[in-house]
Parts: sequence; C-alpha cells; structure tokens
Amino acid sequence: MSGYSHHDHANVLDNRTWTDKAERLRAMFGLPKDRSLASHVEPQLLSYLLDRHSLHMAEDRGDRAELATVMPAYCLRPVITVSKPDLCGNCIQMFEAFKARFPGFNVIFHCVGDSAAAPLHVRD
Repeated sequence: MSGYSHHDHANVLDNRTWTDKAERLRAMFGLPKDRSLASHVEPQLLSYLLDRHSLHMAEDRGDRAELATVMPAYCLRPVITVSKPDLCGNCIQMFEAFKARFPGFNVIFHCVGDSAAAPLHVRD
C-alpha cells in the first residue's frame, strides 16, 4: 500500500523513502527523470523487491559479487497487487526496463478489484 496518505499503517511503504529508492532505480535504467513516476506505488514496490529480496541494488558498488557466487537462483514469483486494472504508460516503461535488467524476477501485477481477473498484461 502506498504511504501517501496511510503512513501510520504497519503494511505501508514510507512514501519519501521508497520514492527516493524508485528514483534511483529509474536512474539505473537510464529512463528520463520523473519524480512523479517514482511516487507511484508500482515502481516503489519494484524497488522494495530488489531491496528486500535480492542481492541487486540500485546503487550497487559490486560489494555483493562474492555473495552472488553462492546464492541459489531466484525462485520467487512475486505478485504486486494494485487497485487499478491498467498501469500508466510511465509505469509500463519502468516495468519493461525492470524485466529487461532483471529477467530472473517473474513479477506479476494483479488487480485486487477483480479477483477473477487474470494477471495484468502490459498494454501500450
């Protein structure tokens, strides 16, 4: 859940912290600077996934290279649940860059508003 208006809830990302992390991820991908995109929950959750569930970092200095040699292949199938049936164009661009850079992460976006719906497909 985005922390924009729910900052005191235990399951909420702090908007400032994760906007900064999403902005660093955007910069790593070489996408145009867009702080408003970084404030969307989708890029923030992609940043959270890297930060908390991988050895990859947006500001990686190579200090994890030795750990990477002994880590098993990434096998989680993360599902990011969103409240809208479509991602905005900028979030699609960020997600496509994420998939290209981290092909081992098989991230699925799913709309919570329709429990019978298939995972979201990235639309142009």
